[in-house]
Amino acid sequence: MRRWKMVEWMMLGALWLSCTPTASAQWVAAARAVRHMRSSNVEVATVLLEAKPEGVYRVALETLAANSKVKISQRDEARRMVEFSESGNDYALQVDFVAAGISQLTIGAPSKGRPHGDPTAPVVQAVQRICGQMGVQCTPQSH
Repeated sequence: MRRWKMVEWMMLGALWLSCTPTASAQWVAAARAVRHMRSSNVEVATVLLEAKPEGVYRVALETLAANSKVKISQRDEARRMVEFSESGNDYALQVDFVAAGISQLTIGAPSKGRPHGDPTAPVVQAVQRICGQMGVQCTPQSH
């Protein structure tokens, strides 16, 4: 239960960081830029997508299910959240509504000491895999 709480706070923090007061047009312009944030305990990758959250969540689940290395440990359909592991690493994924036709995909994991903004971080790569399955090119944001 404590781990689930950490995941909730991590996701809320990522949502708060990426949804600073801006106009919707700026959100759309920022779409497809994968942001990678890291603290001493948690790392998060997030991207804004021009799609309904239900569709993004469905593609995320299909992408996870298609990977034989992925084991889904918990799903919360109402919140569009799933916890999973891959190759011994634990992850949490959530898809949130941002504005009409815009969703936020966030994937978090315990921090492994990677530098902030690392484009090779597994959370960044996971976001990019889901974007690829949606036919969208998502690139790591340069800092």
